[in-house]
Amino acid sequence: MSDATFRALDIDKRDEAVILGTYLLSGPCADGTVRQRVTAGLRLVDGSWKIDLAHFSNEWSMSETAGEKAPEGTRRLQLRSEDGLVFVDPDDLIYAESAGKRCVLHLTDRTVTVSALLGELCDLLPGQFVRAGRFYTVNVGYVQSVGREGIAFTTGETIPVPARRAREIQAEISAAITRHFG
Repeated sequence: MSDATFRALDIDKRDEAVILGTYLLSGPCADGTVRQRVTAGLRLVDGSWKIDLAHFSNEWSMSETAGEKAPEGTRRLQLRSEDGLVFVDPDDLIYAESAGKRCVLHLTDRTVTVSALLGELCDLLPGQFVRAGRFYTVNVGYVQSVGREGIAFTTGETIPVPARRAREIQAEISAAITRHFG
């Protein structure tokens, strides 16, 4: 366990308290590194604080210490944006593009800018994602065609492909489609 932070919530009762906390958990019992969140309700009983209710949840996050890929079956990624945290289901991510030290995520229902390098994001995404040049990673589930003109998606959007890597990217996308959907 590392990177632990805990805080008490203000409540108006002298004999009750609520503690919120997060910490990173890694090791043989965790598949990679996972940020775990805990909420504990405490009650003062006979002069001692007793846990009345506790809730633990695992959330895969992007942090400097959590660069592991989420295991298959993990649905959402927790990412930092300018407005706070955003939760992204990888199946809803059509493609991501690099924007300096940020990434613009093009989702099925919105576009979100997150504070992460494209390489960091790629490390967290499941196998249906392929890096398409320096500036893009694509979800092969939305790819309609790949050619010298670029990658066309089922949503009607198109992104450019470096001409010298067009065939290589076609092969990578084809292999990912076979692996993921075959």
